Amino acid sequence: MDLTDRKRKNEDDDQLSPSKKTLTDEAALDLDRQAPDVEMKLTNGTNGHVEEGADQEEPSSPELILDLAKIPDEFKANGLNIIKMRIVHEDGISASNTKDFKPLFVYQFFAEPRDEADVRREEEEALQVEQGNGDGGSEDGEDGAVIEQDEDTSDATEGLIVGFKNLKVELYFTPVGLKPYIVESSSELLPPDQRSVQDIVKAVEEGYGEQEVMKTEETFLQAVKKEQNFQPFGTKIWSTTQNGGGKNGVEVYEVGADSIGKGYPDGFSEYLKGIQPFLKWFIYASSIITAEHTKWLHYFMYEKPTENTFRLVGYCSVYRYTVWPKKIDDTSGQFGNTVFRCRIAQFLILPPYQKAGYGTQLLLTILKNLQQVAYEITVEEATPEFQRLFDTATTFMVNQHVTGQDGASVGSDLTQWYSRPAIKDLRKKLKFSPRTLKQCLDILACQSADRDGASTVRQFRNRIQTELKKKIEKNIKEHEKSLERTVLGYYSVAEGDKAEEDTLKALWNVNLNDQIQKEQTILETDELDSMVRSIMDRYQKVSKRMENIRF
Repeated sequence: MDLTDRKRKNEDDDQLSPSKKTLTDEAALDLDRQAPDVEMKLTNGTNGHVEEGADQEEPSSPELILDLAKIPDEFKANGLNIIKMRIVHEDGISASNTKDFKPLFVYQFFAEPRDEADVRREEEEALQVEQGNGDGGSEDGEDGAVIEQDEDTSDATEGLIVGFKNLKVELYFTPVGLKPYIVESSSELLPPDQRSVQDIVKAVEEGYGEQEVMKTEETFLQAVKKEQNFQPFGTKIWSTTQNGGGKNGVEVYEVGADSIGKGYPDGFSEYLKGIQPFLKWFIYASSIITAEHTKWLHYFMYEKPTENTFRLVGYCSVYRYTVWPKKIDDTSGQFGNTVFRCRIAQFLILPPYQKAGYGTQLLLTILKNLQQVAYEITVEEATPEFQRLFDTATTFMVNQHVTGQDGASVGSDLTQWYSRPAIKDLRKKLKFSPRTLKQCLDILACQSADRDGASTVRQFRNRIQTELKKKIEKNIKEHEKSLERTVLGYYSVAEGDKAEEDTLKALWNVNLNDQIQKEQTILETDELDSMVRSIMDRYQKVSKRMENIRF
């Protein structure tokens, strides 16, 4: 059954008028994007919710509670550090021109153990909350037991593999299909009840599902040789011989433009089985997408070391949501007779090809291609890394439109583009949401202010601060209204169980009061100034990255 996006806000509510230039939620409250640039360009996979055609898999090994304090350190290894990965070309595994890299996540292959001490502490905290509210504690949350930990131990077991001494894991991949070959060794094992993973190789095999995990070098090298004759699936939509840092030409292919009701090309299902499990090493909560459901678009970027040889550089998946026909006022955004909102779900540039401009090239290619057929283009809960890339690409495209040129500079007067008709026009042509367009214009305005001098920068900064202050004040009022309704009994969270109702309401009220206090603190201290500086710093970094775009 097709998935229909039925929770779309009314289009008119999304438009921005000159008197309603509110700062976006992301720009106002998401300071995580100030992290330094990193290599990985990715989104959060399917972020825990699974579309049709995406198979959700549990970690391969069952969760195990261990007393980690009693296990010798030599039997503990961090999978994020000890797993070595390499993409192998036709010159062999030991070739000097290949680069090793490490995974970002291992939990979908090796279940991370829970420390017995942490489990006991959580049970004690739950008991204190229950005892503090079980007799009908006050609704304002004062009697609710809120436990504050002395230190954050949430990452203590991230990537931890327990029970193997001198553990080594090497994973090699074919250059086009990313088919895996595993080599694993250890010098000593603890008893099964003291191991977080019973069998390393089997755990990886279970994580890869239907894709075979090769165990002999001979079989693997045969697979590498076979891929020298690979020809891409789908349609070539972009190519260049002057790519972002490499010496070989690159090409981008789209698979699935006409797949709805027809299916994908022969052999593509098998090809996808090798690509999708690989993403779980690098994209948090990534679920395996199969070729069974045909509303997915797939994009592949390849480099060409020779005229007829391909190597995978990057991959992206896009899901097509059905849009209510009443939301459409023209026929420019159609796949056949059906209109879609296209959402970017997975995006990865393979580690050996990062920091060479490929990510920007691939994303710009995808956006330009989708603009011809989509009603709107969105991103599924992007990570800070991918959000920086998306901000750069979308602002670059908005700048091209408002200036009519490919350069990264914009005129000083952007006021007209904030108007309701202008935003609507930009939305029709570029297919970005009004919120995204508003942020792009803010970034261009920041760039223009930097160029015009200190006085203009100060004016822009004051505008951003005013918008941010209004946003926070609005949030406080909404939280206070929710708190009032909770106290008056508007919400029922545990019907029929008064004790649980009182406990949950108390915790809810504590959270609301805490949020109100935090936001009031922002307004009453210099934290607001700090947030504005962070926003402007992020905008300036986007402007700087735009200068290096070659597309």
